[in-house]
Amino acid sequence: MLDRRQFLRAPRRPGGPAPLTATAPAYVPRTTPPAGPPPAPDLRPFAPTEADPWDAAKARHLLRRVSLAALPGDVQALTELAPAEAVTRIVTAARNRPALADPEWIGLRHPGWGEEATQAQRDAFDDQNKEAFQQTVQDLLNRLLGDGQSGRFARLGTALRERMTAVWANHYVTDYRSHNTATWLFEYLQILHRGALGDVRRVVREVGTTPAMLQYLNGNQNRVGRPNENYARELLELFTMGTEGPDGAATYTQRDVAELSRALTGWRTDKRRTDHAWFDASRFDTGDKTVFGRTGSLGYDDVTPLLFAERGPQIAHFLAGVLYRAFVSDEPHAGVVAALAGRIEGDGFELAPAVEALLQSAHFYDDAHVGAVVKAPVEVILGSAQAFGVAQVDRDTSGWVRWQMGRLNQDLVNPPDVAGWPGGTSWIDTSSLTEREGRGQDVVQRYWQGIADDVLSRPSAYTAAGVAAEMAAELLPRVPGQPELDELTELLLSGSPAYSWDPQSDTARRRVRDLGKHLVTLPAFQLR
Repeated sequence: MLDRRQFLRAPRRPGGPAPLTATAPAYVPRTTPPAGPPPAPDLRPFAPTEADPWDAAKARHLLRRVSLAALPGDVQALTELAPAEAVTRIVTAARNRPALADPEWIGLRHPGWGEEATQAQRDAFDDQNKEAFQQTVQDLLNRLLGDGQSGRFARLGTALRERMTAVWANHYVTDYRSHNTATWLFEYLQILHRGALGDVRRVVREVGTTPAMLQYLNGNQNRVGRPNENYARELLELFTMGTEGPDGAATYTQRDVAELSRALTGWRTDKRRTDHAWFDASRFDTGDKTVFGRTGSLGYDDVTPLLFAERGPQIAHFLAGVLYRAFVSDEPHAGVVAALAGRIEGDGFELAPAVEALLQSAHFYDDAHVGAVVKAPVEVILGSAQAFGVAQVDRDTSGWVRWQMGRLNQDLVNPPDVAGWPGGTSWIDTSSLTEREGRGQDVVQRYWQGIADDVLSRPSAYTAAGVAAEMAAELLPRVPGQPELDELTELLLSGSPAYSWDPQSDTARRRVRDLGKHLVTLPAFQLR
């Protein structure tokens, strides 16, 4: 029986395609333009002008798309750099973050059922598994917050790396409830984290043999003579190329799905084993298969190279749409997506350069895209907590954050179906908007002292108008106009004359709390 880790490292069989390299190359940002024609105009870099400067508003826009919050110190640091350099430093830090180290419990395995183990042994496993799951989710939330990194760009890079990991977790979808095994969840997240900004081909190759994916899409039931098409279909439709290419032509046929499922046979899962998933040659269909018109005794190692060789442009276009929706808008711009697809394919499906080019583009900073994306619940809850001074979460806070997110119908490791959360305006309706406002106020009530200490210690704190402007800038995607700022100042003063404002008073602190509660009920707060 072939060990899974050996299988991943196995040399290609004679005549078969070469396996992907096991180690992604270190990311080095470009210092000179790539050879060949210049990038398409739709990805031209943002060039500040007097009429359209690189300023705090644009820095906040960038920060809200690569991390959870636009913290004042980060805004100041970014505005002191050229916009392209700011992006390059964040993306470079993200790309060069180390892979997730195996936790001490990574070899945890189920003791067995029936007479294989006692009830006490099974209970002990359940307790260990629950603890491991809670630790995995807590660590995930902390990485979204920057993982306590002391360096600014190390923290922002960690946040971007984890944001991209979350993007792929909502793309290469699994569901923790389908297996309820912490080690399976961690291994799945580890693969997505490692490839978050790296070679997409490696992610596609590896994620399909995680026990989490094999269980979720029935790959562990796919065997010679009884092929299961679930994973093959989703691999094509949802994970790589979609049903139609950029020209509107179908990207695959039902026969491709059926034949591909035969090439993917042979993988099994077992919670009692330390490796949890392995290749069983006796279950593999050794017959010839024909996929995209290519025939041979195709196996798992052949599938990813075949997909990218035969449908590379379609895959690049499909993934460009994913990146566009993740960073710019829910309504992709055809020209920008096409240019981004060209960059993805031209860079050998290494994603960091494409993400860097998109975040540096004039299109990204177009005013139409500021505050154009509806926040996901994790951004409403965890992002607000970070804006109110939370740098890391402990076990209690992690549980509270997950509970609050659950009230808004998001559990990061349990998407609703294989298509993931649709996102965008689907997050909000008349009922969920009221719930989101209430959850936002819960965050303010829990953490208001942190933002009060911060805001009231700044030079702007000596006027109520200054405090109102600072808080609006931090919590809303756009700085309100003067009439709206005047209204916020009046709310902060609560009927008192402006000259009576004293930032050192307890009254000022309570008014900061109340203004925070008001700001999170504004429709604009739901956008980023």
